[in-house]
Amino acid sequence: MYQEMFKEIKHLNSKDLTNLEKTNLKLEQIKKLNEAYLPICELFLKNYDIKDLSIKIQDSLRENYIIHLKSDNYNFLKKSTKFDFTINQSANITFDFYHKNLSSSSTSAELFKTLETLSYFLSKELYTIYLNENISQLKLIDNVTGLYNRKYLTQHLDKMLPLAKREKSTYAFLLIGIDRYKAVIDEFNYETGEKLLIALSKLLLKNVRNSDIVIKLERDEFLIVLPNIHNSQNAHLVANKLVSEFANFEFILNKEKNIILKKSICISITLYPEVADSIEDIYKHLDVALHEANNKGRSIVLEYTNSISSSIDLF
Repeated sequence: MYQEMFKEIKHLNSKDLTNLEKTNLKLEQIKKLNEAYLPICELFLKNYDIKDLSIKIQDSLRENYIIHLKSDNYNFLKKSTKFDFTINQSANITFDFYHKNLSSSSTSAELFKTLETLSYFLSKELYTIYLNENISQLKLIDNVTGLYNRKYLTQHLDKMLPLAKREKSTYAFLLIGIDRYKAVIDEFNYETGEKLLIALSKLLLKNVRNSDIVIKLERDEFLIVLPNIHNSQNAHLVANKLVSEFANFEFILNKEKNIILKKSICISITLYPEVADSIEDIYKHLDVALHEANNKGRSIVLEYTNSISSSIDLF
C-alpha cells in the first residue's frame, strides 16, 4: 500500500518505504499520543543513526497548546536539525533531530531529505492520534477563536458556583458584544467577521488575569468570568478597560492599501451570588443588560439591576 502511495518520492528507497510502512502500521494501533513516540524513535534511531529526537505538536485552537514528546536525555543545547510541518491553519508539528552527520554537508544532503520526507508522512498519523485522543476536549472549543465555548462554561459553572457560594466568594460575569457586528458581515464578508472575532478574543485574553475565564458564546458574543472579586467596582474597572482597549484597536483590513476598521463593544455585568443566584439568572441578567446597553449607544458598560429588568422590553 505505502509502496504504491510513495512511488513518486525518488529520494525514498525501498528500505525507507518499508521502514515507514512498518512504523505507520504500529501508529495505527496506538490511541494515546505519548505512546507514539517510541515506534517513531525506533524508526529513526535504529535505521538512520539518529542520536536523539524531539517532537512538538502546537495547536492554536487550544490557546497555543503544545505537546512535547522527547527522551529523558534530550538536550535543547545540542546542535540539531528541525523540520516544521503545517497540518492546517491552527496546527503544526516540529521534528527536531540530533545527528552527528547532519552538520557535514558531504553526508547530510540525502539524509536530510530522507528525514524530512519520513517526518512529513509521520506527522499526518501523529495528528490523527492527537485528534482522536482529544476529540472530547475539542468539542468544548470554539473552532474560530480557540476559546472555550458555552458547553464548557456550563460544565464549569456546575462545579464552580456551589463552591463560590460555600466560600462566600463573589464572581463577576461580563457579557461582551461587538457593536453592529452584522454590518461588518454585510459590508465585507464572513471571513472578515471571523478575523475580527479572533482579534477581539486575543485582546480579551491579553487584558484579564490568568485565573479569569474567557468564553466564546454565539455569534459575536463573549463571556468573561472574574472569580473572587471584591465588589462590582472591580468588574467595572475591567469592563471599562476592555471597552477602551478595543475602541483604540485598529483592525487592518488591507495592509497594502492601509484600510483600517475600528469597532466598539458594549459590556453587561452581573454578580454571583449577590444578584444572580443560578446559571439561568446569570445568562438572563447579562442578556437583558447587554440589550439595554446596545440601546443606549456604543462602548457602553452596564451592570444589571432589577430596575433594568422591569423597564426593558426585549421584544
